[in-house]
Amino acid sequence: MKKKRIIYMGTPQFSAVILEALITAGYNIVAVVTQQDKKVGRKQIIEFSKVKEIALKYAIPVIQPFKIKDDFNEILSYDPECIITCAYGQIVPKAVLDYPKHKCINIHASLLPKYRGGAPIHYAIWNGDQETGISIMEMVEKMDAGDVCFVKKHPINPNIVTTELFEELSFVGRDAILECIDSILSDSIVFEKQNEAEVTYAYTIKKSQEQLDLTQSVINVYNHIRALSDVPGAYTILNNKKVKLFDAQYELKQHQSFGKICFEDNKFAFYLSDGILYVSTLQVEGKVKMKASDFYNGFGKQLVSFEIK
Repeated sequence: MKKKRIIYMGTPQFSAVILEALITAGYNIVAVVTQQDKKVGRKQIIEFSKVKEIALKYAIPVIQPFKIKDDFNEILSYDPECIITCAYGQIVPKAVLDYPKHKCINIHASLLPKYRGGAPIHYAIWNGDQETGISIMEMVEKMDAGDVCFVKKHPINPNIVTTELFEELSFVGRDAILECIDSILSDSIVFEKQNEAEVTYAYTIKKSQEQLDLTQSVINVYNHIRALSDVPGAYTILNNKKVKLFDAQYELKQHQSFGKICFEDNKFAFYLSDGILYVSTLQVEGKVKMKASDFYNGFGKQLVSFEIK
């Protein structure tokens, strides 16, 4: 099975972990497809995707179409018998999906049919889920709607943030594909249709979703902060400035101080409707992240109460 021609499609670190595992396990990755290089920072330094870095490390050809829907002939020229995708970042055209003998397979970071879309990990944390996982499915034209052949579940630590869960699930994804890839390549694995009645969506996070709603319960606000940590960060408006909140904890507690902000034990305490949100790290727009004590000695001393927005 390991000599069958496989093309791997992906872009971020999450996907790179899985690619390297397939390579080191001896699978025949004949080419890698990834997003185009980016210019980063003031000096506009060229930055490769993490998947490209792994491909170059192992001298595997790299294909980087600007728009894959218009430019996929080079991919098909490798005559792939299976295509494996994981967080590639573009919609793969039908001509590519239908080409390989052993299907175009996608590694998706949710327990399908829950959380179809580009931000399943964010939403699992935001909604306070206790469990997530990896689904291995056939790619079809409709987003994340293909038949599923393998699922690997993973618990969600109630204090974990999205960037940490991304890392954990990259290893779950690695283990999942290694457990089922031989069965996929031999056509012996069973694919099952998703239950359309249970479908939910996790679309890519919009800028409008980054603002916290401090009228919600303290648990909801806490989960919102975790879901957007460390990037892009969830913010509130304090003294007419955007302030991102990180490293949060909470306490369910009845009180009469809704709207009050205190500096307690080197943390900012936000008194919400049903409890207290404690924040250890903050970031004013245009500034770097800072510990609560440093924030207090600068901008923070002006905070007496916050306006609900």
